[in-house]
Amino acid sequence: MPGIPSLAALLGLGLLCQLTGYFSLTYALGHLPATVPSVVLLAVAPLTAVLAFIILGERITTLEILGGALVLVGIWTVTG
Repeated sequence: MPGIPSLAALLGLGLLCQLTGYFSLTYALGHLPATVPSVVLLAVAPLTAVLAFIILGERITTLEILGGALVLVGIWTVTG
């Protein structure tokens, strides 16, 4: 069973990441047109896959690469 310090660290990291994300999104929604942050949020999945590949060595399939590229091209088209 994990100790209390481990659980506290995990809880702290989770809260820090979630709160930072929500505060950043709220700030962006207040200073940009709503369409920009809402469309850019679609980039979370492809960027998570890239970071998992770089940091954790996760395998990415060709179909996932094509799907991520399609999402990023769509975001670029809408915001550009």
